[in-house]
Parts: sequence; C-alpha cells; structure tokens
Amino acid sequence: MNAVTVGEFRRQQGLTLIELMIALVLGLMLSAGAVQLFIANKQSYRLQDALARVQENGRFAVHRLSRDIRMAGYHDPLASAAPDAFDSGRTADGGGSGANDQIAVVRVYPGETATDCLGNSVSAGGERVINVYQVNGNGSLACYGVDPATGSPIEGSEPLIDGVDSFQVEYGVDSDDDGSVDTYETAGSVSDWGEVIAVRLALLLRTREDNLRAAESNTYTVLGEDVTPGNDGRLRSAFETTVVLRNRLQ
Repeated sequence: MNAVTVGEFRRQQGLTLIELMIALVLGLMLSAGAVQLFIANKQSYRLQDALARVQENGRFAVHRLSRDIRMAGYHDPLASAAPDAFDSGRTADGGGSGANDQIAVVRVYPGETATDCLGNSVSAGGERVINVYQVNGNGSLACYGVDPATGSPIEGSEPLIDGVDSFQVEYGVDSDDDGSVDTYETAGSVSDWGEVIAVRLALLLRTREDNLRAAESNTYTVLGEDVTPGNDGRLRSAFETTVVLRNRLQ
C-alpha cells in the first residue's frame, strides 16, 4: 500500500492589494448607502413635520375665526339693540397687508364679562366688543380688539398663526329674506350689512421650512383671488369654510 503524504496547509500571511481595494470599495458603498438612507429619512421627517404644522395651524385658525364669526351680532335683546355683526368701516391698521382681507367682528357682552380676542377688558355695561382679524406685514394672521368708544385698538395686535400667504373673506347675502344665501360678495360690494347671514373665508398657508420640494411657481385660487407665491420650495395648503351667523337666523 502506498503511503499518501498530506502537506501542511500554510496559514495566510496577509492581504493582497486587490483584496484591500475590494474591501475598501465595499465599505464605501455600504457607508454611502447608510448616508443616503439617513438623508432620505431626515428629509421625510422634515416633510411630514412641516405638513403637520401647517395642518395644525389651519385647523386652529379656522376654528378660532369660526367661533368668533358665528357669534357676530350677539346681544341681549332685553338690554340693548342689535348691533351690526361687522364693522364695515374698519380699515386695517399700519401693520396690515393690502393683498389680504380683514374682518371686524362685533358683538355685545352682558355685564362685566366683556373681553376682546386677546383677553383685554372692554368697557362694561353691555358695550360692543370689536375683534379685528388681519394679516400683518410678516405674514401672520393677527387679532386685536378695538375700543368701541374711541375706535382705537385696545392694545397691539398679537399673531395667532404664521405663514399666511392669503386670507380672503366673502359675505353671504340674503337679499330676499328667505333665510338662504343668494350671493357671496366682498366687503366692498355689500350694500346692506343687515342682509349678511353667512361668511365664507379661506386661508392659504405655507410651511416655515423652505427647500422641501423642487422650487417651482404655482398659482393658487383663493376665493376667486389668484395668488402666486415665490419659488421658495415651501409646501402650501388651502383651508376654506363657511360660517352661518346664528344671530341672523330667523
């Protein structure tokens, strides 16, 4: 029988240059993939967080405006005459933006509970309370109260939300007194404010963060008004609602 001699395997003493280069390339590919995944996740988070903030701002603004507008014209029929639901002669203060509408809501509080939209006390005794909502020069929807005796703001305005590209208001007019809106008109077109029974309002809001998408110019129609924001890569959402004036229903 022939004897078979098995040679002893030699242990690896190192890596060749080619093996090192392959390992380096594979490591770089894995690192690049991890970086790309991190960037994609971060961008997705920025996008979702920005959209959530815009939606939250929109819901808050619509709720705040609707609650105040719904009570426009409120009064105690045994204590005072019905006021106009809106102060149509009110002009924007110095911080207002001319491209946007404003709305001045009027109601009467009984006794000593009268406060404006910022919680400031108004003259007691069933005086009118006037809350003005407008967009200031910084693109924030702001509110301030007006002293009915002097017609001057009680204090400076306070922003409610920021990132407002457009704020538009239309008034539902019931011209034949049948309890239904016949036409929606701008403030300048309303001839008889006693015929206003509803308010339609719309907001176009933008995210704080820019570069969330490819910069492009889009035109949005907000209650018949065309709005073309800048190419800033921000996301935008439109909000619209119609509020019925409870104190105008018969």
